[in-house]
Parts: sequence; C-alpha cells; structure tokens
Amino acid sequence: MEPDAGEIRIDGSLARITSAADAKARGIATIHQELALVPQLSVAENLLLGQLPRRFGVVDRRVLMHQAKELLDRVGARSAVAGFCFPPEVITLSVRWYLRFALSYRDVEELLVERGVQVDHVTAYWWVQRFTPLLAEAARPCRHGIVDRWQVDETYVRVAGRWR
Repeated sequence: MEPDAGEIRIDGSLARITSAADAKARGIATIHQELALVPQLSVAENLLLGQLPRRFGVVDRRVLMHQAKELLDRVGARSAVAGFCFPPEVITLSVRWYLRFALSYRDVEELLVERGVQVDHVTAYWWVQRFTPLLAEAARPCRHGIVDRWQVDETYVRVAGRWR
C-alpha cells in the first residue's frame, strides 16, 4: 500500500507502511467522522469493522462493547448517548415527546419519519428506558419546592346562586 502523494513520517523518520496490520502495529488508525459507515450495524460494530471480537464463531458482544468504549474514551467522544447511531438531539427529542405528550412509541416513530429520520418504535422504547432517568435527574434543579401555602390569582365563588 503506497501513499498517493507525500510521505509518512513517524517521530521524524520516514515510515513505510505496507498493510493495515502494519499501520495498526505502529498505532495508526482511521477515525471516520460518521460513526455509522454501515447503517445496519451499531456504532460499536462500525468502529471495529473487520476486527470484530469473536467467540466460538459468533461476535462477542461484551468484548465488542468494552473495546468500543475504550476507543471512544481515547478520542474523548464518550457521553450519555455515545455509541448510538443517532445524534443526541434526535434521541433527546424522541424521549421528551414520549414523556411530555403521552405519545405511543409508534407515534414517536411516525413523527420522526415525517422529519426524515427512520427510527423503529422499538428503538424509541429503548431510548425511553435508557434516558428517562437521565432527563429526570437533569430536570431536578428546575423543580419547584413543595410549600405549605399557595396563592390564587382569581377565584370565582357562587354567592346567592350567581358566580362572583
């Protein structure tokens, strides 16, 4: 594998890299801007594309998730929604719609499809299960305290059969 132009230098000396394995051994990797190169795969599977950890011929999900988290931590991309195929804004909006407007998961799916985002209702369900506690915790400082007195601006009472 030869570069199209230029040269590759590591620590000031010219390096000749002949394969992807040689590049990996030298600590060189490609980090794509789009974490979901293959839309059918999870972000973790996309990060380790071609190097999926296997056990008995099947992808070992536990090791896969561990390795993906390590990679994301190394590049500083970890957050509550890191590792999901959708932007944090889509996930947060979906969960807020479900909680605020008492929509069904299929309603949330339909609203997102109308906005050009293809999401299955089961995915919306998992988002709600995963992120509701985080949203509730984030909203905690905004809650009003419970007090023993309250005021009413206007009151209507019936006096002698008439509302006043």
